[in-house]
Amino acid sequence: MAADATKLESVNEMLTMAGSLRTNSLSATRADVIMAEQMLDQVDRSVQLEGWHFNSQYNQTFSPTPSNEIVLPEDIFEVSESSGEDSPVRRWPTHPTDYAKRGNRLYDAQNDSFTFEADVKLNVVRRVSFEDLPQYARAFITARAASQFFSVTRNRPSRAAEESEVRARAAFMAAENRNVAFNMFNGPDMGWTSVGR
Repeated sequence: MAADATKLESVNEMLTMAGSLRTNSLSATRADVIMAEQMLDQVDRSVQLEGWHFNSQYNQTFSPTPSNEIVLPEDIFEVSESSGEDSPVRRWPTHPTDYAKRGNRLYDAQNDSFTFEADVKLNVVRRVSFEDLPQYARAFITARAASQFFSVTRNRPSRAAEESEVRARAAFMAAENRNVAFNMFNGPDMGWTSVGR
């Protein structure tokens, strides 16, 4: 995969792996192109939902509106109560969180309420657009999607695609671990780290 891989390049990698013709545009009406893009989006979402260094933020302050509701941005997948710890390994609480995202609003499960009268600090997992993901994440997502696309379109698994996914996953985890180690021991604490889930 090219160092500056785009979504189109990833879709073409999936098509090539399955023995299909490449495409010049994601606007193409070919069924295989549409299916490949949809599968890439599904894998992208499922990977990001796990929460990683590149899409997790900690101790973020959210303020209520004049109607005493906290409206969450659309790109937030998941929220949890902030532990208030500065250490990256302690930021996710060890007890069940009292907060959840319901639609685009923050829900207080303990009080069964959407009402907030003061600021709330949360840890959040955000959706990052594909082109803005780090290359190691794009490579892993593409490899996983290509393996799944091959299996669906060819009705059998591909050993080459599966091996490519394993290598991409290993590179992905190595990069995540390097980033976490840098934040914990060497670099400034920027509020980002792997959730390790």
